[in-house]
Amino acid sequence: MDLEILGAISGELFHCLKASELRQLEQVSDLKLAISRAKGLQSPSMIRLYDHQALVQDDLSLPELWRRQGSLKALVVILEDDQDLDERLPALLQLPLQDVQGLRGLLQRALERKAQVMRDLPQELQADRSLVFSAVAKNWKVLKFCSADFQDDLDIVQQAVLQNTTALQFASTRLRGHRGLVMQAISLNTAVLQFATTELREDVQLMKEALRRNPFALRFASQKLAEHKELVLDAVRAEGLTLLYAGEQLKGDRQVVLAAVQQQGCALLFASDSMRSDRAVVLEAIQQNGMALQHASEELQMDKDLIVEAGAHKPHLSEKARTSHQQACLSPRYEFMSPPRRRLEAYMRAPSPSVA
Repeated sequence: MDLEILGAISGELFHCLKASELRQLEQVSDLKLAISRAKGLQSPSMIRLYDHQALVQDDLSLPELWRRQGSLKALVVILEDDQDLDERLPALLQLPLQDVQGLRGLLQRALERKAQVMRDLPQELQADRSLVFSAVAKNWKVLKFCSADFQDDLDIVQQAVLQNTTALQFASTRLRGHRGLVMQAISLNTAVLQFATTELREDVQLMKEALRRNPFALRFASQKLAEHKELVLDAVRAEGLTLLYAGEQLKGDRQVVLAAVQQQGCALLFASDSMRSDRAVVLEAIQQNGMALQHASEELQMDKDLIVEAGAHKPHLSEKARTSHQQACLSPRYEFMSPPRRRLEAYMRAPSPSVA
């Protein structure tokens, strides 16, 4: 006769052993071993068997157990010290979930290590807000695998963003346009603007706050604000090289370009052709940094007076200071400047201009 074991809490079928299997077993410990192997559990000690609400001892013989004529029920208890238990998670999730004691703690540990575990959970667990909230609080990447409802939950998204602002990319469109949330994220990392909605990236006050914290946030301004003269002036006055992210019209605006090259002469690299051919603009640039001359038009690069002026204003640095200066130009402060980095490095190595 087959043996059906029910879940101690759920009352659902936990496991069924065939009569042929039972004939090979002698006592309860053998029965638990057979169940643990069938269910892919780490150890028979994880299984608790109950008969008439009483715990069945391992050394009880099976004939004695049958004489009791009670229904056998099972409960699985998670071992807290099992470091590899998350690998056994798929097998555990095949059991009636109510009958796995300590499952939530296991899930928390598994999600903390591997966010994609979330997508493999049963729907009832994926819809458990308490579980999701706790998981996201420990591992922001879990947000990527959450349901759309939780990606639109302000409290959950905020938990993720406070850990790592990159999490905003996994939020709903509504929350990526939530001014308060995005402003909070900007205070941690202005690069988060790249994940904000176009509407927010067109918000002048929000962009001003971002530029105040990091002028290179101009990279993430909308096309409209990249042509906003006041904003761009704020950026280039603080960091001339942000001229790279100005709109095309402003790259040809004399006031904007002058402000940029006065702060960093080599910002001339990003000015329009007309500005790089403007002698007065080039003069301002090389007076700030003589190496900017190589970014002027070919005609002005041959101007002997400008060459002399550039030679007088090229930084004279020791090798150590030169290396430090180069690293500063290519440091995380310029994290958004990947396209021109090679050219910036080139001008750092360029020889001093000299009169032909």
